[in-house]
Amino acid sequence: FRGQDQHWVLFEFLGDDSEIKFDIIPECIEFKAFKWDNIEEAPKEIIYFKKDVYKKVAEYFKPFIEQKNE
Repeated sequence: FRGQDQHWVLFEFLGDDSEIKFDIIPECIEFKAFKWDNIEEAPKEIIYFKKDVYKKVAEYFKPFIEQKNE
C-alpha cells in the first residue's frame, strides 16, 4: 500500500512447531495459523493484490534457501 515500508527477512527456525505461539498478546493477533511449505508456494496463498510482491520475495530468497539445503 502507499506509504508503507516493508522489510523482508529470512530466518531459519530450528525449534519445534509447538514453540510457535500466536496468542501471547491476544489483542494483537494478526496471524492465527501457519504451515511449512516450499518458498514457491507462498505467493499462491496470498491475496491477489499482494501476489506480485510475494513472487519477487520468493525469487529473491530462493537461492539462499537452496544453498542452505545443499
